[in-house]
Formats: sequence, structure tokens, C-alpha cells
Amino acid sequence: MIEGGLTYNQQPRFQNPTEIPLHQDDPEALLILLHTAHSQFGKVPRKVDLKTLTQIAILVDKYELLELTELLVDNWLLGVNDTIPSELNDDLQPWICIAAVFERESILQRVSEVSTRESKGTFDASNLPIDRQ
Repeated sequence: MIEGGLTYNQQPRFQNPTEIPLHQDDPEALLILLHTAHSQFGKVPRKVDLKTLTQIAILVDKYELLELTELLVDNWLLGVNDTIPSELNDDLQPWICIAAVFERESILQRVSEVSTRESKGTFDASNLPIDRQ
């Protein structure tokens, strides 16, 4: 038995709570990652749309959370697989980001081939967390 002055189920009483601004982080994606990190899987969506998955990928890269999401990514990808572009369109950059961050080589190869085959100029990926080696 644990002894001491511990009181269970008591909320901490902070004199001055600290607020951490996360202005550039997508709130929905961040909440999904926080629920995941705290094992609140009932609050983690089984499916997400392409925009949300892209935002999750950006945060996974930013905060180095790949291991946290490994068991969820395959399921999320199943819900958006039909949006992988076969021609140049606005979904190409998000898919490059998703494939690179979540280390999905086959998807990255597919979207890279589309980009290489169909782009007529430079490809601005400066806003995506992809390795530029």
C-alpha cells in the first residue's frame, strides 16, 4: 500500500497555469494526437479526411510522433486511399507530405511519378515537412 499525503482523483490546483501558444498547429489534428498520446482511443477518429490527415502528418513530423501514430495510420489511409492522385491536382502535395512523413514508400513513389511526369515547372514544397536531400 502506498503511504503518504497522496489524494487520488483530485485535480491539481495550479496557482498560475501556464499557457503554451500553438498558433501554427491545427487544433483538430493536435487534439487527435493528444487523445492518442493519452490512450483515449474512444476519442480518436477511425477515419479522417485528407486535409486532417495532412495536418496530422505535419504535426507528427514537427513533434517527432511517428511511433505514436503507427497503429492508426493504416486505418486512416484506408479512408482516403481513393484520393491518391493519378494526375496533377491539388491533392498531390498533401499526399507527398503524408507518404514522406508516415514512410509509405509505395505511395511516395506513385505521387512522385505523377509529379515528375505531369509538372511543367518548379514544385513548391516549402510548406511541407519533407526531406529535401
